[in-house]
Amino acid sequence: MFLKLKSYIPYVWVAFLSVVISLVLAEAFFWIQNPKSLQKKAQWNWHQKEYSKLDEVEEGLLISHPIFGHVGNGSSVNNFGFSNSNDYPWDKDEKKFHIALLGGSVAVQIFNQLKIDLEKSVGAKDFEKRCGKEIALHNLALGAGKQPQQLFIFQYFLDKIQMAVNLDGVNDVFFDPGFGIPTDFPSTTSLLFRLTEPRLHLVQELRQIRKKQIKALKILDTALGKSAIVRIFLDWRIQRLEQMYFVKENQLRGSFPAIEKSHFPGGKIRFKELTEKWIRYTRMQWELAKVYGVKQLFLLQPSAYLQGSKPLSKEEEQIALHSDMKIRNERMEAIAFLNEKVGAFTKDQLPLTKLFHLFQSHQEQVYSDDCCHLNDRGIFLLATAVAAEIEKNLPKKCN
Repeated sequence: MFLKLKSYIPYVWVAFLSVVISLVLAEAFFWIQNPKSLQKKAQWNWHQKEYSKLDEVEEGLLISHPIFGHVGNGSSVNNFGFSNSNDYPWDKDEKKFHIALLGGSVAVQIFNQLKIDLEKSVGAKDFEKRCGKEIALHNLALGAGKQPQQLFIFQYFLDKIQMAVNLDGVNDVFFDPGFGIPTDFPSTTSLLFRLTEPRLHLVQELRQIRKKQIKALKILDTALGKSAIVRIFLDWRIQRLEQMYFVKENQLRGSFPAIEKSHFPGGKIRFKELTEKWIRYTRMQWELAKVYGVKQLFLLQPSAYLQGSKPLSKEEEQIALHSDMKIRNERMEAIAFLNEKVGAFTKDQLPLTKLFHLFQSHQEQVYSDDCCHLNDRGIFLLATAVAAEIEKNLPKKCN
Protein backbone atom coordinates (compact mmCIF):
# COMPACT_ATOMS: atom_id res chain seq x y z
CA MET A 1 0.00 0.00 0.00
CA PHE A 2 2.82 2.35 0.99
CA LEU A 3 4.75 1.56 -2.19
CA LYS A 4 1.63 2.22 -4.25
CA LEU A 5 1.14 5.63 -2.62
CA LYS A 6 4.82 6.39 -3.05
CA SER A 7 4.47 5.83 -6.79
CA TYR A 8 2.02 8.77 -6.93
CA ILE A 9 4.48 11.25 -5.39
CA PRO A 10 6.09 12.30 -8.71
CA TYR A 11 2.62 12.98 -10.14
CA VAL A 12 1.69 15.04 -7.09
CA TRP A 13 4.89 17.06 -7.45
CA VAL A 14 4.26 17.62 -11.15
CA ALA A 15 0.69 18.76 -10.37
CA PHE A 16 1.91 21.02 -7.57
CA LEU A 17 4.64 22.58 -9.72
CA SER A 18 2.18 23.02 -12.58
CA VAL A 19 -0.18 24.93 -10.30
CA VAL A 20 2.66 27.09 -8.93
CA ILE A 21 4.01 27.85 -12.40
CA SER A 22 0.49 28.63 -13.67
CA LEU A 23 -0.06 31.02 -10.78
CA VAL A 24 3.29 32.73 -11.35
CA LEU A 25 2.58 33.08 -15.08
CA ALA A 26 -0.92 34.34 -14.31
CA GLU A 27 0.51 36.88 -11.86
CA ALA A 28 3.02 38.08 -14.43
CA PHE A 29 0.38 38.24 -17.18
CA PHE A 30 -2.07 40.25 -15.05
CA TRP A 31 0.60 42.68 -13.87
CA ILE A 32 1.82 43.24 -17.44
CA GLN A 33 -1.67 43.54 -18.97
CA ASN A 34 -3.41 45.52 -16.22
CA PRO A 35 -0.83 47.49 -14.20
CA LYS A 36 -3.12 50.48 -13.65
CA SER A 37 -6.16 48.51 -12.54
CA LEU A 38 -4.02 46.51 -10.12
CA GLN A 39 -2.44 49.62 -8.61
CA LYS A 40 -5.72 50.95 -7.22
CA LYS A 41 -4.57 50.81 -3.63
CA ALA A 42 -5.01 54.58 -3.16
CA GLN A 43 -8.57 54.36 -4.46
CA TRP A 44 -9.29 51.29 -2.35
CA ASN A 45 -7.88 53.04 0.70
CA TRP A 46 -10.26 55.93 0.04
CA HIS A 47 -13.16 53.48 -0.09
CA GLN A 48 -12.02 51.90 3.16
CA LYS A 49 -11.92 55.34 4.79
CA GLU A 50 -15.41 56.14 3.50
CA TYR A 51 -16.85 52.75 4.45
CA SER A 52 -15.32 52.95 7.92
CA LYS A 53 -17.28 56.12 8.65
CA LEU A 54 -20.53 54.12 8.50
CA ASP A 55 -22.28 57.49 8.63
CA GLU A 56 -21.71 59.34 11.89
CA VAL A 57 -25.45 59.80 12.21
CA GLU A 58 -26.04 56.05 12.13
CA GLU A 59 -23.33 55.51 14.73
CA GLY A 60 -25.08 58.00 17.03
CA LEU A 61 -22.29 60.60 16.93
CA LEU A 62 -24.80 63.11 15.59
CA ILE A 63 -28.38 63.46 16.78
CA SER A 64 -31.23 65.60 15.50
CA HIS A 65 -32.00 68.92 17.20
CA PRO A 66 -35.29 70.86 16.90
CA ILE A 67 -33.55 74.22 16.33
CA PHE A 68 -29.97 73.56 15.25
CA GLY A 69 -30.73 70.69 12.84
CA HIS A 70 -28.25 68.35 14.49
CA VAL A 71 -25.71 68.42 17.30
CA GLY A 72 -22.94 66.17 18.55
CA ASN A 73 -23.53 63.28 20.91
CA GLY A 74 -21.28 61.44 23.33
CA SER A 75 -18.54 62.19 25.83
CA SER A 76 -16.61 64.67 23.65
CA VAL A 77 -19.35 67.33 23.60
CA ASN A 78 -21.00 69.54 26.21
CA ASN A 79 -24.62 69.68 27.36
CA PHE A 80 -25.69 71.46 24.15
CA GLY A 81 -23.90 69.03 21.84
CA PHE A 82 -21.01 71.36 20.93
CA SER A 83 -17.36 70.40 21.17
CA ASN A 84 -16.40 72.43 24.24
CA SER A 85 -15.25 71.62 27.75
CA ASN A 86 -17.67 74.14 29.25
CA ASP A 87 -21.43 73.72 29.41
CA TYR A 88 -23.78 76.29 27.84
CA PRO A 89 -25.27 78.80 28.17
CA TRP A 90 -22.53 80.90 29.71
CA ASP A 91 -23.11 83.89 31.97
CA LYS A 92 -22.88 87.24 30.22
CA ASP A 93 -20.15 88.55 32.48
CA GLU A 94 -19.58 92.28 31.93
CA LYS A 95 -15.87 91.72 32.48
CA LYS A 96 -15.67 89.40 29.49
CA PHE A 97 -15.87 89.97 25.74
CA HIS A 98 -17.66 86.91 24.34
CA ILE A 99 -16.77 85.71 20.83
CA ALA A 100 -18.65 82.86 19.14
CA LEU A 101 -17.08 80.71 16.40
CA LEU A 102 -19.62 79.25 13.95
CA GLY A 103 -19.13 76.98 10.96
CA GLY A 104 -18.53 73.33 10.18
CA SER A 105 -15.97 70.72 11.17
CA VAL A 106 -12.99 72.82 10.04
CA ALA A 107 -14.09 75.53 12.49
CA VAL A 108 -14.26 72.82 15.17
CA GLN A 109 -10.75 71.71 14.12
CA ILE A 110 -9.16 75.14 14.62
CA PHE A 111 -11.04 76.11 17.80
CA ASN A 112 -8.40 75.07 20.34
CA GLN A 113 -5.52 76.56 18.35
CA LEU A 114 -7.53 79.75 17.89
CA LYS A 115 -7.94 80.07 21.65
CA ILE A 116 -4.17 79.72 22.08
CA ASP A 117 -3.50 82.31 19.36
CA LEU A 118 -5.89 84.84 20.90
CA GLU A 119 -4.29 84.36 24.32
CA LYS A 120 -0.90 85.20 22.76
CA SER A 121 -2.17 87.97 20.51
CA VAL A 122 -0.63 91.38 21.20
CA GLY A 123 -3.75 93.12 19.89
CA ALA A 124 -6.03 91.00 22.04
CA LYS A 125 -3.91 91.65 25.12
CA ASP A 126 -3.97 95.37 24.39
CA PHE A 127 -7.77 95.26 24.07
CA GLU A 128 -8.12 93.36 27.36
CA LYS A 129 -5.84 95.79 29.18
CA ARG A 130 -7.44 98.88 27.64
CA CYS A 131 -11.06 97.82 28.17
CA GLY A 132 -10.66 95.67 31.28
CA LYS A 133 -12.38 92.75 29.57
CA GLU A 134 -11.13 89.20 29.11
CA ILE A 135 -11.74 87.62 25.72
CA ALA A 136 -13.82 84.44 25.99
CA LEU A 137 -14.08 82.25 22.88
CA HIS A 138 -17.02 79.84 22.54
CA ASN A 139 -17.40 77.06 19.97
CA LEU A 140 -20.80 77.10 18.23
CA ALA A 141 -19.55 75.20 15.18
CA LEU A 142 -20.84 71.74 14.24
CA GLY A 143 -19.57 69.09 11.84
CA ALA A 144 -21.52 69.34 8.55
CA GLY A 145 -22.92 72.69 9.74
CA LYS A 146 -24.17 75.21 7.17
CA GLN A 147 -26.73 77.98 6.68
CA PRO A 148 -29.47 78.56 7.78
CA GLN A 149 -28.74 76.34 10.80
CA GLN A 150 -25.84 78.66 11.71
CA LEU A 151 -28.29 81.55 11.70
CA PHE A 152 -30.54 79.66 14.12
CA ILE A 153 -27.59 78.92 16.44
CA PHE A 154 -26.53 82.57 16.23
CA GLN A 155 -30.06 83.71 17.14
CA TYR A 156 -30.22 81.35 20.10
CA PHE A 157 -27.03 82.72 21.69
CA LEU A 158 -27.35 86.27 20.32
CA ASP A 159 -27.91 88.02 23.64
CA LYS A 160 -24.75 86.48 25.12
CA ILE A 161 -22.11 87.46 22.55
CA GLN A 162 -20.34 90.63 21.40
CA MET A 163 -18.69 89.16 18.30
CA ALA A 164 -19.49 86.26 15.96
CA VAL A 165 -17.12 84.67 13.46
CA ASN A 166 -18.49 82.43 10.70
CA LEU A 167 -15.98 80.19 8.92
CA ASP A 168 -17.81 79.00 5.81
CA GLY A 169 -17.38 78.05 2.19
CA VAL A 170 -17.33 74.24 1.95
CA ASN A 171 -20.40 72.70 3.57
CA ASP A 172 -22.48 75.51 2.08
CA VAL A 173 -21.82 74.36 -1.49
CA PHE A 174 -20.83 70.68 -1.08
CA PHE A 175 -23.40 69.36 1.39
CA ASP A 176 -26.66 68.91 -0.44
CA PRO A 177 -29.25 67.31 1.90
CA GLY A 178 -30.27 65.06 -1.00
CA PHE A 179 -33.46 63.10 -1.72
CA GLY A 180 -34.99 66.24 -3.27
CA ILE A 181 -35.07 67.80 0.20
CA PRO A 182 -34.99 71.64 0.19
CA THR A 183 -31.39 72.87 0.25
CA ASP A 184 -31.92 74.97 3.36
CA PHE A 185 -32.71 71.86 5.38
CA PRO A 186 -29.83 70.51 7.55
CA SER A 187 -27.12 68.73 5.56
CA THR A 188 -27.77 65.59 7.61
CA THR A 189 -31.55 65.52 6.99
CA SER A 190 -31.63 62.43 4.78
CA LEU A 191 -29.36 60.55 7.20
CA LEU A 192 -31.46 61.52 10.21
CA PHE A 193 -34.57 60.30 8.39
CA ARG A 194 -32.92 56.90 8.05
CA LEU A 195 -33.11 56.28 11.76
CA THR A 196 -36.90 56.07 11.81
CA GLU A 197 -38.80 52.82 11.44
CA PRO A 198 -39.38 50.96 9.17
CA ARG A 199 -36.14 52.11 7.57
CA LEU A 200 -33.80 51.04 10.34
CA HIS A 201 -33.57 47.42 9.14
CA LEU A 202 -32.49 48.65 5.70
CA VAL A 203 -29.85 50.86 7.30
CA GLN A 204 -28.53 47.86 9.24
CA GLU A 205 -28.30 45.84 6.03
CA LEU A 206 -26.41 48.67 4.34
CA ARG A 207 -23.98 48.82 7.24
CA GLN A 208 -23.39 45.05 7.08
CA ILE A 209 -22.52 45.34 3.39
CA ARG A 210 -20.03 48.11 4.18
CA LYS A 211 -18.46 45.97 6.91
CA LYS A 212 -17.99 43.13 4.42
CA GLN A 213 -16.28 45.55 2.05
CA ILE A 214 -13.97 46.71 4.84
CA LYS A 215 -13.10 43.09 5.59
CA ALA A 216 -12.22 42.52 1.94
CA LEU A 217 -10.17 45.72 1.77
CA LYS A 218 -8.12 44.84 4.86
CA ILE A 219 -6.66 41.89 2.97
CA LEU A 220 -4.73 44.46 0.93
CA ASP A 221 -2.60 45.22 3.98
CA THR A 222 -1.43 41.62 4.17
CA ALA A 223 1.18 39.80 2.08
CA LEU A 224 -1.70 38.08 0.29
CA GLY A 225 -2.91 41.48 -0.87
CA LYS A 226 0.15 41.91 -3.10
CA SER A 227 -1.05 39.13 -5.38
CA ALA A 228 -2.58 40.19 -8.70
CA ILE A 229 -5.03 37.29 -8.59
CA VAL A 230 -6.14 38.21 -5.07
CA ARG A 231 -6.53 41.86 -6.12
CA ILE A 232 -8.68 40.89 -9.10
CA PHE A 233 -10.86 38.78 -6.82
CA LEU A 234 -11.07 41.62 -4.29
CA ASP A 235 -12.08 44.05 -7.01
CA TRP A 236 -14.85 41.70 -8.13
CA ARG A 237 -15.95 41.14 -4.53
CA ILE A 238 -16.08 44.87 -3.72
CA GLN A 239 -17.94 45.68 -6.94
CA ARG A 240 -20.42 42.89 -6.25
CA LEU A 241 -21.06 44.23 -2.73
CA GLU A 242 -21.40 47.73 -4.18
CA GLN A 243 -24.16 46.46 -6.47
CA MET A 244 -25.90 44.91 -3.47
CA TYR A 245 -25.53 48.21 -1.62
CA PHE A 246 -27.06 50.08 -4.56
CA VAL A 247 -30.10 47.78 -4.59
CA LYS A 248 -30.66 48.17 -0.83
CA GLU A 249 -30.10 51.92 -1.00
CA ASN A 250 -32.75 52.19 -3.72
CA GLN A 251 -35.12 50.32 -1.41
CA LEU A 252 -34.33 52.87 1.29
CA ARG A 253 -34.93 55.74 -1.11
CA GLY A 254 -38.23 54.17 -2.08
CA SER A 255 -39.36 54.40 1.55
CA PHE A 256 -39.65 58.20 1.32
CA PRO A 257 -43.02 58.58 -0.46
CA ALA A 258 -43.59 62.11 0.87
CA ILE A 259 -40.32 63.42 -0.52
CA GLU A 260 -39.68 64.22 -4.15
CA LYS A 261 -37.00 61.86 -5.45
CA SER A 262 -35.54 64.11 -8.13
CA HIS A 263 -32.21 64.25 -6.33
CA PHE A 264 -30.33 61.59 -4.42
CA PRO A 265 -27.02 61.65 -2.53
CA GLY A 266 -24.35 60.94 -5.10
CA GLY A 267 -26.28 62.83 -7.78
CA LYS A 268 -25.38 66.30 -9.01
CA ILE A 269 -24.98 68.80 -6.17
CA ARG A 270 -27.38 71.73 -6.40
CA PHE A 271 -24.51 74.10 -5.66
CA LYS A 272 -26.01 77.16 -7.35
CA GLU A 273 -29.11 76.94 -5.21
CA LEU A 274 -26.99 76.16 -2.13
CA THR A 275 -24.85 79.24 -2.79
CA GLU A 276 -27.89 81.49 -3.19
CA LYS A 277 -29.33 80.16 0.07
CA TRP A 278 -26.01 80.70 1.85
CA ILE A 279 -25.91 84.34 0.67
CA ARG A 280 -29.54 84.88 1.69
CA TYR A 281 -29.19 83.56 5.24
CA THR A 282 -25.75 85.07 5.75
CA ARG A 283 -27.22 88.47 4.93
CA MET A 284 -30.03 87.83 7.43
CA GLN A 285 -27.45 87.00 10.09
CA TRP A 286 -25.51 90.17 9.30
CA GLU A 287 -28.63 92.35 9.50
CA LEU A 288 -29.60 90.75 12.81
CA ALA A 289 -26.09 91.28 14.17
CA LYS A 290 -26.23 94.99 13.27
CA VAL A 291 -29.58 95.42 15.05
CA TYR A 292 -28.21 93.84 18.25
CA GLY A 293 -24.82 95.56 18.06
CA VAL A 294 -22.85 92.35 17.57
CA LYS A 295 -19.67 92.59 15.50
CA GLN A 296 -19.97 89.98 12.73
CA LEU A 297 -17.13 88.48 10.67
CA PHE A 298 -17.75 86.20 7.70
CA LEU A 299 -14.66 84.28 6.58
CA LEU A 300 -14.47 81.92 3.62
CA GLN A 301 -12.12 79.02 4.33
CA PRO A 302 -9.50 77.65 1.92
CA SER A 303 -10.34 74.75 -0.37
CA ALA A 304 -8.09 72.50 -2.43
CA TYR A 305 -10.85 72.47 -5.06
CA LEU A 306 -10.31 76.14 -5.98
CA GLN A 307 -7.79 75.98 -8.80
CA GLY A 308 -4.61 77.94 -8.15
CA SER A 309 -5.32 78.35 -4.45
CA LYS A 310 -2.43 76.10 -3.38
CA PRO A 311 0.44 74.22 -5.03
CA LEU A 312 -0.43 70.55 -4.57
CA SER A 313 2.18 67.81 -4.73
CA LYS A 314 1.11 64.53 -6.32
CA GLU A 315 0.87 63.03 -2.84
CA GLU A 316 -1.29 65.86 -1.47
CA GLU A 317 -3.44 65.87 -4.60
CA GLN A 318 -4.31 62.21 -3.97
CA ILE A 319 -5.27 63.12 -0.41
CA ALA A 320 -6.98 66.48 -0.94
CA LEU A 321 -8.95 65.85 -4.15
CA HIS A 322 -11.65 63.23 -4.59
CA SER A 323 -10.56 60.15 -6.56
CA ASP A 324 -13.85 60.14 -8.50
CA MET A 325 -13.27 62.68 -11.28
CA LYS A 326 -16.99 63.41 -11.61
CA ILE A 327 -17.22 64.43 -7.94
CA ARG A 328 -13.87 66.26 -8.12
CA ASN A 329 -14.93 68.35 -11.14
CA GLU A 330 -18.31 69.06 -9.60
CA ARG A 331 -16.70 70.37 -6.41
CA MET A 332 -14.29 72.51 -8.42
CA GLU A 333 -17.24 73.96 -10.30
CA ALA A 334 -19.09 74.62 -7.03
CA ILE A 335 -16.18 76.43 -5.33
CA ALA A 336 -15.47 78.45 -8.49
CA PHE A 337 -19.13 79.50 -8.61
CA LEU A 338 -19.08 80.58 -4.95
CA ASN A 339 -15.85 82.52 -5.51
CA GLU A 340 -17.30 84.28 -8.55
CA LYS A 341 -20.64 84.98 -6.85
CA VAL A 342 -19.15 86.67 -3.79
CA GLY A 343 -16.29 88.35 -5.66
CA ALA A 344 -18.30 91.44 -6.52
CA PHE A 345 -19.62 92.06 -3.00
CA THR A 346 -18.48 95.20 -1.25
CA LYS A 347 -18.21 95.44 2.52
CA ASP A 348 -21.53 97.27 2.75
CA GLN A 349 -23.26 94.55 0.71
CA LEU A 350 -21.81 91.62 2.62
CA PRO A 351 -18.66 91.91 4.79
CA LEU A 352 -16.71 88.88 3.56
CA THR A 353 -13.05 88.07 3.96
CA LYS A 354 -11.91 85.40 1.54
CA LEU A 355 -9.19 83.12 2.88
CA PHE A 356 -9.34 80.94 -0.24
CA HIS A 357 -5.69 81.63 -1.11
CA LEU A 358 -4.29 81.39 2.41
CA PHE A 359 -2.12 78.40 1.44
CA GLN A 360 -1.04 79.75 -1.96
CA SER A 361 2.61 80.20 -0.94
CA HIS A 362 2.83 76.98 1.10
CA GLN A 363 4.40 73.99 -0.62
CA GLU A 364 3.96 71.74 2.41
CA GLN A 365 0.92 69.49 2.86
CA VAL A 366 -1.95 71.07 4.80
CA TYR A 367 -4.99 68.98 3.81
CA SER A 368 -5.79 65.70 5.53
CA ASP A 369 -8.67 64.40 3.37
CA ASP A 370 -10.62 65.02 0.15
CA CYS A 371 -13.28 67.13 1.83
CA CYS A 372 -11.67 70.14 3.45
CA HIS A 373 -10.08 69.01 6.71
CA LEU A 374 -6.59 70.03 7.73
CA ASN A 375 -3.50 68.48 9.29
CA ASP A 376 -1.69 70.15 12.20
CA ARG A 377 0.16 72.56 9.91
CA GLY A 378 -3.03 73.58 8.14
CA ILE A 379 -4.87 74.06 11.44
CA PHE A 380 -2.06 76.29 12.71
CA LEU A 381 -2.03 78.46 9.58
CA LEU A 382 -5.81 78.87 9.40
CA ALA A 383 -6.19 79.55 13.14
CA THR A 384 -3.45 82.20 12.88
CA ALA A 385 -5.29 83.89 10.00
CA VAL A 386 -8.65 83.82 11.83
CA ALA A 387 -7.03 85.19 15.01
CA ALA A 388 -5.55 88.05 12.93
CA GLU A 389 -9.00 88.90 11.55
CA ILE A 390 -10.50 88.91 15.05
CA GLU A 391 -7.66 91.09 16.33
CA LYS A 392 -8.21 93.62 13.50
CA ASN A 393 -11.92 93.84 14.31
CA LEU A 394 -11.85 94.16 18.10
CA PRO A 395 -13.61 97.35 19.24
CA LYS A 396 -11.50 100.51 19.17
CA LYS A 397 -13.67 102.05 21.86
CA CYS A 398 -14.54 100.43 25.18
CA ASN A 399 -18.17 100.32 26.27
